[in-house]
Amino acid sequence: KENYKVSTWREKQGTRNITVNKGTEDKSSVRITWNYEIPKYSAKEDMHVDALGEILTIKIIETLREKEGGIYGGGARGSMSKIPYASFNFGISFPCGPDNVDKLVAATMEEIATIKKSGPTEKDLNKVKEAYLLEHKEDLQSNRYWLNLISGIDEDKLDAKEQVAFEAMVNSITQDDIKKAANKYLNKDYILAVLKPEEK
Repeated sequence: KENYKVSTWREKQGTRNITVNKGTEDKSSVRITWNYEIPKYSAKEDMHVDALGEILTIKIIETLREKEGGIYGGGARGSMSKIPYASFNFGISFPCGPDNVDKLVAATMEEIATIKKSGPTEKDLNKVKEAYLLEHKEDLQSNRYWLNLISGIDEDKLDAKEQVAFEAMVNSITQDDIKKAANKYLNKDYILAVLKPEEK
């Protein structure tokens, strides 16, 4: 019989740049975050933005680490929530040298722009889909997976048919789906937060 109260507070939107100078180590941390309310939760679009995060992780590792040689790790992650209200969350993060922050942020935004314009490569999308299906095959043997699935359907009022149709949903993802998700959700309502060492 428990229920929840939905707060009227929502995060401020618009492009926001925040730089914090703290610590003495010659190292920076960058995070780009989108977090805002959406009109309606969709399990299919939730999967699309999750896949968008996985694909951007591939591009960040390829471009920022291997080509630019400027980061030590990093990646992207996207999701949607239904409770307490429909919302979208997407984050990109990576550590790097303080002198490389602007160059690597620009390179990240270029990767997003490329996906918005042309979508992901078929190779990258297939790599993500194959990983999803392999992980799901292993999950099906786990009691924890089924418990989380059942409790999620009950507590978050998710569609049971959609939740058990995981493989079909994965196989149906197209390059155009990812392109549309990037254009729809990765807008100008983001925070660019950068941690830099204290100025000497």
